[in-house]
Amino acid sequence: MQNLFSKIKNYIEKNQLFPISEKVLLAFSAGPDSVFLLKFLTEYLPPENLTLIYFNHGLRNKQEIQKEIDLSQKLTNDLGCSLIIENLKVKEYSKKNKYSLEFAGRELRRKHLLDQAQKLNISTILMAHHLDDICETFFHKLIRGSKSNLSGIAAKSNLAKNIFIIRPLSEITKKEILEYLNLDQIPYCLDHTNSENVYTRNKIRNQLIPIITEINPNYRTQISSYLTYLQEQNNFLNNLIHPLKKKFEKEKNKISLNKKHLENLDPFLQKRLIFQLITEFCGTDCKIASSQITAIYQVLNQSEFKIIELPQKYLCLIDQKNITVLKTENYQTPDYEYLITSLPATIYIKEINQTIEIETEEQGTPLTIRNRRAGDTLKLPNQKITKKLKKYFIDQKIPKLERDLLPLLVKDNLVISIYKI
Repeated sequence: MQNLFSKIKNYIEKNQLFPISEKVLLAFSAGPDSVFLLKFLTEYLPPENLTLIYFNHGLRNKQEIQKEIDLSQKLTNDLGCSLIIENLKVKEYSKKNKYSLEFAGRELRRKHLLDQAQKLNISTILMAHHLDDICETFFHKLIRGSKSNLSGIAAKSNLAKNIFIIRPLSEITKKEILEYLNLDQIPYCLDHTNSENVYTRNKIRNQLIPIITEINPNYRTQISSYLTYLQEQNNFLNNLIHPLKKKFEKEKNKISLNKKHLENLDPFLQKRLIFQLITEFCGTDCKIASSQITAIYQVLNQSEFKIIELPQKYLCLIDQKNITVLKTENYQTPDYEYLITSLPATIYIKEINQTIEIETEEQGTPLTIRNRRAGDTLKLPNQKITKKLKKYFIDQKIPKLERDLLPLLVKDNLVISIYKI
């Protein structure tokens, strides 16, 4: 099986993934994939350069978790490596942020990996994803309708500035891993949840892949070739728009692009540049959907101010001149208020770049055009009853950020009309 290790070594060196002298942090589950990668690393690196980190998600029975911890401790003791055990509060994090358990676990793992890498001054984090994982991810993304990020799992990706996630087993199959471990009788643990068809990925692995294998046993090679082709396309397109990335206006809490730089581009390249703008600021935090890119593209030529909510509490603001991306916590709704003393009236609201035409009102003047304030009450048209404006917005399912911008016509502290943006 030394040929297998040579194959991995050549892959690392060909792609310049990490030098042999570098300290690394290995995400270790005690499963077959991570045990196999550990065995390779102990022949490739000095043991003092290798630290393992095991995550206890608290989602499985204690006996199974303890078995994994025991094996992790035995292997690291035998090989002279360091071991870190992290207990993650996945259920609590999932409930608090309204994430699925799968997504919550992934986010917590990434956070703790980053924390430990920074603490240990390590810039290389290793993961045991192999060719079968890459193919499963391809199908997973394809089924979900992904377009901009279909090219599998990268061999090297940024977790943070100067900290990289490396996947040295990207050309190795699960079959090769199991054959090596079983031939040498190397112990490993199996996670029983991998056989449960609860998550989409498990259904792909356990139900879809066997059918695809029956149709084409060589599917892994074909998908790997196709993903290389997609990566070449991505590189070509990124090179096309790279000069325009220099036009990004970066500040501490936001990034912007003047819309004039999109004017002469093909619509496809416009969308790609918008995607680049978002990922330049958000990094891997914001998993932007193609539908959100399309939503931004569709309002580019409109003059009104628009807000589009992005994943992970990011916002995209589109005004007359710029597209701006920032964190929700750094956005402050612009308050505005305009007094009307005669009718009819034309009011230009510069804060949202919108003009309001007001005809003669029965109530007469003075009137005020403004955005909402705490405690506002709405007087429903042709009715004597009033209703809390907040309750009205909730009933009408108007997004929270849009509520704060909507122009309101106010008379004697009562909202008598609401204008669309």
